[in-house]
Amino acid sequence: MTDVRLKPMTEDQYKPWRAEAEAHYVQSLAASGQST
Repeated sequence: MTDVRLKPMTEDQYKPWRAEAEAHYVQSLAASGQST
């Protein structure tokens, strides 16, 4: 069995993660033919 542990991100960790997640989401929409 795999151990999974969650811990909150700091603001400094969250900001770049959020920017990357948004960019990936927009790329996925564009690849599927949808617009933002």
